[in-house]
This record gives sequence, structure tokens and C-alpha cells, in this order.
Amino acid sequence: MYNKEKEIRFKVKEGDIRNYIDSFLEHLGGTLKGNHYILDNSKGKIDWLLYEFIPGFQLVIGDVYMKQSTVVERELEANTDHLHIGIFKSGVIHHQFEDDSEVLGPQESKDIFISNGLFPIEAHLPTHQYSAVGIKIKRGTFSQLLPHSDALLEELFPSNTPMRYHLKKNNEVEMLMEKIFHSMTLKDWKNPLVMAKGLEIFTFVIQSIQASKGSDELYGLHIEDYNRLIEIKEKLLSNFEQKVVLEELATEFGISVSKLKRDFKILFNSSVYQYFMNAKMDEAYRRLQSGKYSVSEIAYDLGYKNLATFSRMFKKVKGISPTDVTIMK
Repeated sequence: MYNKEKEIRFKVKEGDIRNYIDSFLEHLGGTLKGNHYILDNSKGKIDWLLYEFIPGFQLVIGDVYMKQSTVVERELEANTDHLHIGIFKSGVIHHQFEDDSEVLGPQESKDIFISNGLFPIEAHLPTHQYSAVGIKIKRGTFSQLLPHSDALLEELFPSNTPMRYHLKKNNEVEMLMEKIFHSMTLKDWKNPLVMAKGLEIFTFVIQSIQASKGSDELYGLHIEDYNRLIEIKEKLLSNFEQKVVLEELATEFGISVSKLKRDFKILFNSSVYQYFMNAKMDEAYRRLQSGKYSVSEIAYDLGYKNLATFSRMFKKVKGISPTDVTIMK
């Protein structure tokens, strides 16, 4: 996905939004005039408005379009006091955890994410435009604004456990996102309207989380869940001849089948079977392109006892037959 040779990579200390701006200025350039950060050079374009109209409540809104692959590594806080909420209006962004990339954005039904500063995530800024609102809020400020939601906050992030949640925007948040981005285009009333809409968005997001609690609409993963899923993925990719049995896989990793299916879908946006089959057909395609193996050799090596079954599955996944790949080579 990324050209490592041209990749820009730098670190940002998690927490205050000003840490991000300082690092962006240092490594990407641009200018900060008042509350307006602008970047427009060979590395990319960024147009951000920054607000802290309540102590401990910071808002950033705007667009990002990078011309070079850019990776922002987050340096974790030992004792974080911040929550980070991201709401996407358009486009996608990749969050990297260990060796796995998670795609966030409206197209992935992951419009909203909320996390604390304890997750070791790398943000891969895309070489296309995305628009989003980011909110950094301290726990104390959260309690002042929504004192009745203290129990919800503790339930979502017990004892500063590394957690992150995803949620799809509801209609109210969708409309507010349109309004806040429209407010950015105004001249005379921009700042008060953006601040007002920012507070509204925050309130409606928390309301939406409260309403979705315990349902499939709100899904969260502990860092232990991420690590377990990576181990499961590695097991799947270690042997393409194996027959995947969910009950056996769940038992081996000490979780229920329902949790395995749910968590795997959250992180990889695919069922276990679909992920395994796509990876198996990717491997078959790679071997076919190498010219070192016949179609029958590949089929049998990947656990197929029937060549017709392999060819049918390959065409279903790749859209072409195995023999077409050998002809194209």
C-alpha cells in the first residue's frame, strides 16, 4: 500500500492536540496562525481549525490530503487523562496496530472511534483527501459536562484499560457534521458556530454510545483482543492446507465462537472463512504468476483434492480462472 522509500514517519506524544501541531510543524512544515494550521507544500495539504473553548476540551476540524505516504507514531502516555474521539465526514484513514492495518471511515461503517491514550496505534495519513472532526477531552472535563455519564465512562474504559470502540454515525451526527463543515466556510460567524456544533457533536456521539451500549452497533476491543486476533490470523496464514473449524479455533484461543466471529469481523472486516479463503487464493495467484507450479500442483498443495473445486473457488474469488493467470504471465 505504501512506498517505504518515500514514507514520512515521525512521532507525536499522545494527549494534547498542540503536541500534534508542534510535530506536524516540525516534520511537515506549514504555518499556524492563531487557531488555523495550514500546510500546502510538496508533502501535502492540511487545513485545520483548532479550538479549546472549554479547559480540557479540544476540537480540531478540517481536511487532510497527503502527497507522500505519512505515518504518525503515537507515543503513549503512562497515565492518560485524555479521551480521543474521531468522527469522519468522508474518506478513510488507516490505523496500524502491530502488523495489521484497520481502515476507518464511512465506507467501512466505522465513522466514529473513541479511545484512550493507551493504544499503540500508528496513523497512516492517506494519499487522498479525508475530512474529519477530532475531539480531545480530559476525564475531568467529561465529568463536568456530563456528570450523569461517569458510570458510562468507567464502563467503557475501566481503570485506564487500553480500549477503543467503533460506531456508525446516526442521522443527527451526520447532519451536524454537514453543518460544522459548512460553518468553516463562513467569515463573520465561523468561530462561535463551529464551537457550538462541536459541543453538539460530542453530546450526540456520547448519547449514541449510551443508546448502543450492549448492542452490535457499538463494538470495542481490548488490547488483549487485538493481540489474540493477530495470533489467530498468523495461525490461519501458516498453513493453507488446514481445514478451518471455528469451534476448534475458538477453543484453542480460549474464547467463545461468537466472540471469535464478532471480534474478527470488527478488526478485519471479514469473516474468518472469507479471510482465510481470500488469503489462500492470493497465495494461489502468487504461485501461478511465478510460473514454477502447475495448476494441479497448486491445488493439491493448498489442500484441494479436486481440481475442479479449486478452479471454481479461484474464479469466484479472483474473477478469472487459474489457467487465465498462466496465460497472462
